[in-house]
Amino acid sequence: VLLDKVYKKLTKINKPGFLDDFVIEKVDVGNSVPFLTNPRLSELSPEGSMKVLSDLSYKGSLEIIISTKVNINLGSHFKPREVSLQLSIKVKELTGPLVVIFKPPPSNRLWYTFESEPVMELDIEPIVSSSKLSYNVITNAIKGKFAEAIKESLVVPYYDDIVFYSTTDEIYRGCLLYTSDAADDM
Repeated sequence: VLLDKVYKKLTKINKPGFLDDFVIEKVDVGNSVPFLTNPRLSELSPEGSMKVLSDLSYKGSLEIIISTKVNINLGSHFKPREVSLQLSIKVKELTGPLVVIFKPPPSNRLWYTFESEPVMELDIEPIVSSSKLSYNVITNAIKGKFAEAIKESLVVPYYDDIVFYSTTDEIYRGCLLYTSDAADDM
């Protein structure tokens, strides 16, 4: 699920002209889980929709290794070159006010976004032949694009969603079916 989410976000990033498409090589979920603190119910409707506000804090060093190609053009006196490059992108911190929305049944998804732009600390390091190089122009451009991608896809008014109950194999898609016996057990 995480790999699919990351891939979808990467394909939507408006990359600088000198970078080719990103290919995900590895995803390491890091050493901690996100913490949701200060939960508060914002809205609850008789139909079953619910809006919950919370503070999200993640400091677990999620690492994504991607590969791409860099097109280097130093002018008319030099031949343009294409260099393969691996990038280690580490999310050291992601904190901000989170909004989670549950739609009324038969929805099987929850929707989430940040109320305002989150604090995000990224370490981006190019890896070439297992030695780390310092390409400030490339890493700064990518940091900016990642921040822009988060703002344009995960900050109000933009939402993302997660399926919390898979109904792929169910007769009734997108809802839970309760029999009278199941209702009595509740």
